[in-house]
Amino acid sequence: MIRLAAETRRAHPALTAAAVIATSVAMVPLVYLVVRVVGAGAEAWGAAVTRPRVGTLAATSVALALVVAVGCLVLGVASAYLVTRTDLPGRRVWAVVAALPLAVPSYVAAFSWSAVADLWSSTSRFEGFWAAALVLTLYTAPYVYLPVAAALVGTEGWANPASGHLTSPFGYRTHPITGQHHLHTGSDVANACGSTPVYAAADGVVIWQGAGGYQGRTGNQIVMDHDGTGGVITRYGHVLTGSILVRTGDHVTAGQQIASIGGDPTLDPQGAGGSTGCHLHFEVNLLGIPVDAREHLASHGVQLGS
Repeated sequence: MIRLAAETRRAHPALTAAAVIATSVAMVPLVYLVVRVVGAGAEAWGAAVTRPRVGTLAATSVALALVVAVGCLVLGVASAYLVTRTDLPGRRVWAVVAALPLAVPSYVAAFSWSAVADLWSSTSRFEGFWAAALVLTLYTAPYVYLPVAAALVGTEGWANPASGHLTSPFGYRTHPITGQHHLHTGSDVANACGSTPVYAAADGVVIWQGAGGYQGRTGNQIVMDHDGTGGVITRYGHVLTGSILVRTGDHVTAGQQIASIGGDPTLDPQGAGGSTGCHLHFEVNLLGIPVDAREHLASHGVQLGS
């Protein structure tokens, strides 16, 4: 009998309530603004909107948006090209640095820049149009950099790693064994153990094969590097013990069989890892960041799971 990987999704009332409260609090300024506008009347509203200062602020805001948009495009695309298509020294480090501003709120960054400028010179202030443009560009360029870099490293020639039913997609879930709620970095495709082949999703080199060692929670696994620098990594977890057909250092091609689906803890207790049934855990990492494998394959015309 075929055992399929279980998928557990539970409602979290506490999280839902917290989200509703947070959304309600965030809406307070907007609601207050609407109430004030309605209460003031059309005449007062018209007088306020048509003041010269409002027009100046609106024009400045539009100009700032245009400058930041152009700056983000130039900086984001250039950074993505440098870390994915050149031999820039330390490009793995630069790949992380380019995305790092996302971890810093823009208002914190602006305050930091202002504070440093004050220490540098007591006669000039870090403020005004160009100061705002600089901070906003530096701290929003990663929103351009990340998708462009993903598009550049994810090239043609991808194949379906396994046939079967998608039982647990990429995203946050409650783990069926540990009960912990965390990010599921792969996509689980369930099918029969042993008789279902696992294929390389793209041309590449095997950098790990076996049990444990490389994120051992998925038992027997194969890890492949597809661009020679670790920028594009795929991982195939819960493969059946004794079915691995490649060795570390082997060059493989897209669609080449590399193992067979495993994951049944009663059939293969040592190689199944943290699994409840037969399935392949397939994972794609771009520049060290796990991405939705199904969406990545779909962008190259390949459907993962049914």
